[in-house]
Amino acid sequence: MRRSRNPADRPSAALRWLSQLLLSTSARALTHVAPRAVHPQNRSSAWHTSQPAFDEAAALERFLYLRISTCPPDVISSWSCGSIGCDAVPVSPGSVHGLGSGENSALQGYVARIPSTLPTVSCIVSFRDSSNLRNWLTDVDLRRVAWPSDELPGPACPGCMVHEGFAVGYNELRDSHLSAISSLGCRNVSVVGHSLGGALATLAALDLRASGILVDNLWTFGSPVVGNEAFTTAFIEAAAQQHVHPASWRVVNKHDPVPLVGREKHFTHVPAQVYYKDSSNYEVCDWSLEHPENRSCNLQQASLPSLTLGLLFDGLSTHYTYVNHSVILPGEGCRSVKSSRAAFKLATTGLI
Repeated sequence: MRRSRNPADRPSAALRWLSQLLLSTSARALTHVAPRAVHPQNRSSAWHTSQPAFDEAAALERFLYLRISTCPPDVISSWSCGSIGCDAVPVSPGSVHGLGSGENSALQGYVARIPSTLPTVSCIVSFRDSSNLRNWLTDVDLRRVAWPSDELPGPACPGCMVHEGFAVGYNELRDSHLSAISSLGCRNVSVVGHSLGGALATLAALDLRASGILVDNLWTFGSPVVGNEAFTTAFIEAAAQQHVHPASWRVVNKHDPVPLVGREKHFTHVPAQVYYKDSSNYEVCDWSLEHPENRSCNLQQASLPSLTLGLLFDGLSTHYTYVNHSVILPGEGCRSVKSSRAAFKLATTGLI
């Protein structure tokens, strides 16, 4: 059983996260990140150039699917979030399975069958972003834990470490999303997530691939760092075994502070990163097995002045808007931007 948390620990955890973000960002702004030591016989140093081109239309379609997970469970289950929401992305009638709300983390998402030209059943799995204070507290729980473990089940992953908040949050939804995939007969799955939901989606993608379910694409937007080098290597290898390349499309906006959460020694993002310099210009960052995260690709994102101003003066608009669309659906009782930002400020200033 997971150990209990003292509520008094939460403000200090949030402040540790903010301090880590600002201090590590300052260091990165002044120094170049040195390459990590690797085993040449197991890794390639050549940049990957054979991956398919980034498809912005496909990114937008997946983003439209993921933002429906911000709506109330009854709206998700009935797929009734209006013409600019649910009507814009189809699912098979009666196939939507809601996930959550997580016992401790108040997380949610959904699984549904989607139309496909493939002969097998195709499904979408979507995880909601950080929308309330309990979600942001999950975000800032950055203690390292082994994954999987007796308390936190998952695929075999020797040496893998992940941030505890993400592992615990995923564990709260794991049984329900695996059960939904099984009951729907999903054989081909697309996984999507934004922010905290991106971290959960990354864990889910590795879990599903290891269990034999084809995850033909993983799309994350503004995701924090999930795990260590062993985790990232296992993540890439699991995708390669399914002939999926790249293992994910990880979309990041300039000045979005959340993708810098969890960056520390031996912890690294999964590839491939798509770095948006503004609303219409992006760069697909080179990567290799030796360097799965090309940190020189987005040094501007780590600008200390811009991130500090963003955190202090509500600069999170870059976190809530991707591919020129807000993650927030207006109307139908779906979450407001104001409530999300208020929860973020509380979690990162310790006023809880």
